[in-house]
Amino acid sequence: MRTAIIFASTLAGLVALTYAAWATLPGLDRRVNHITQAQRPPGPDYYLAHDRGGHVDHHVLYHGTDAEAIDNLKQADILFLGTSRMMFALRSRVLAPWAQAYGLTYYALGFGFRDGDAFVLEMIRKHDLRPKLVVVNVDGFFGRALSTWAQRVVKDSPFGARKRFWEAEFGHESRRFVHRIIPNWIDLYGRPGFPFGNEFIAYRSRVDGVWSISPWPKPSMPAPSQDFGVEPVGPRIGDPARAFKAELDRRGSRMILTYVPTPEDAGGNPVALGELLGVPVVGMDVDGLTSHDGSHLSEESAAFWSRRLIQDLTPYLPPPGPR
Repeated sequence: MRTAIIFASTLAGLVALTYAAWATLPGLDRRVNHITQAQRPPGPDYYLAHDRGGHVDHHVLYHGTDAEAIDNLKQADILFLGTSRMMFALRSRVLAPWAQAYGLTYYALGFGFRDGDAFVLEMIRKHDLRPKLVVVNVDGFFGRALSTWAQRVVKDSPFGARKRFWEAEFGHESRRFVHRIIPNWIDLYGRPGFPFGNEFIAYRSRVDGVWSISPWPKPSMPAPSQDFGVEPVGPRIGDPARAFKAELDRRGSRMILTYVPTPEDAGGNPVALGELLGVPVVGMDVDGLTSHDGSHLSEESAAFWSRRLIQDLTPYLPPPGPR
């Protein structure tokens, strides 16, 4: 009883403070509306992928709980692989018209939690994926064991995956409703002293797997291209990279490497890896890019990098038609 009274008193106090703020802070209502609208899916072809530090798309794609997404994944001629840095960098508005012009389909099969080759290999084998072309962002991709989250995903049942998805959906919608009454002040104004404090919401396209990010903060620092020189590739990265390519070769898929510029490199020399594996490297040496958080590209730079990627990738495109 005492706990309920404390909760009710706290809630009433927050509501009172909120309405006082609404009366005194100019533009608060507009800002709240902007945040709550931005946290909605951009269209019916999107599902919730990430909310408040929890990734849902691992479960959806691994367990195949969304039939449309899995069908498009299996039919894709081109797979784009990488960690969240690749997912921030790929933009549908750039990729979609390009792929359509060449009669090809693509799918972005990247994940958060820095999950790389180990989890993606699980996905490729589980769904028997056989794309014509696989483009890998090497930064932090090879030599990655399953993250703690990915281990949980693999152990979960399809029922557990669906349960987690609906819990995330209901939780997200409930927060949106409550924040319309009692706004999340961190969403509105950030954390004092923490420049990258706001948590992002990501919806994932069922059509091409690309993330739609909200909010996408403004750029705060440069993301320069790297001079990798002749740094050799050690066995920690080289051995799993060879094994990954061998798996793709058995499936009739060609591998191409790329590198999304970032202020904080996570390991993997694309030039040396390309020589080791005997595969092309594209999308390198893109200058003038920026990051919003010290790791991922800003929105404008992501579109710019995507345009450079498809420009370099076009000469290697497979012909349209059956595999």
